[in-house]
Amino acid sequence: MGCLGIHNSICPKDQLLPWSPPMTIIIGASCENGKNGIAIADRMLTAGDLSMAFEHDVPKINRLCTSCVALTAGSALSPADMLRDVRLGLVEKRSPVVSDVLKCVKEKFLQVRNQKLEEELFKPRGLTIEEFRRNQQTLDQTVVLRLDRALEEYELDLHIVLVGVDSYGAHIYYIFNPGSSETFSQIGFCSLGTGERHADTVFVTNKYTPTFSLRKALAIGYEAKKRAEMASGVGRETDIAIMNESGISMVTKDGMAALDKIYNRKIEGTASINKELEQEILSMKTEEMFERG
Repeated sequence: MGCLGIHNSICPKDQLLPWSPPMTIIIGASCENGKNGIAIADRMLTAGDLSMAFEHDVPKINRLCTSCVALTAGSALSPADMLRDVRLGLVEKRSPVVSDVLKCVKEKFLQVRNQKLEEELFKPRGLTIEEFRRNQQTLDQTVVLRLDRALEEYELDLHIVLVGVDSYGAHIYYIFNPGSSETFSQIGFCSLGTGERHADTVFVTNKYTPTFSLRKALAIGYEAKKRAEMASGVGRETDIAIMNESGISMVTKDGMAALDKIYNRKIEGTASINKELEQEILSMKTEEMFERG
């Protein structure tokens, strides 16, 4: 999530260097005093080398269980199998709480990361990660140091925002390398991607908290997504999911049109106010505003 200074102490992303946000926007929010969760995403996909970006017809909002979704950013290929395995693992649990889902996602994240790392760096040297750890003493120490650093620093190009609701309320988690997580539940929102600064600004200027009503949260969340479109790599298509303990619903085309109408009216109103302010600025008598020393 973009930190805007005030979040530096709780935002892990800025502490992971080098770090650059993926070309997209995904947003998680909670409202109604934690009774509802909201997930918002564009549909932009970007090639790993950033040479190609396009909007896909498959939403980035992935249902994991009855009342929990995962929003993904980064590699277009990494999440598919991983999230499928998470869903299958949760089938055995009747009503998993969000902490159970989080644990499962983190385990799979680490598993995928180690698999990619092993394929790219260890197998070409005739090793598995387990063999490397078991036989470090007999290997060339220069190679050991290099692979140790790779184990520590390898970045899986995948970022996940988890949004869910259970009997304890709404939860928002950001999951990042190497399978760690940070909660944003108390703040009530988390934005991730190249448009995150624009989106965060909307939440902050509206003094957003999880106590906001669902209607107000939807309007602010939609505005945050639209503002994020000013950043490069953010798609114009928008998907919104709403969840509570009973299940997950997607905002319909009519619902999206209503939110867009509210957003456009706000933009028009802001433009009108700005025009009035511009006239006030031009009419200021600067000679009366200063006192000569």
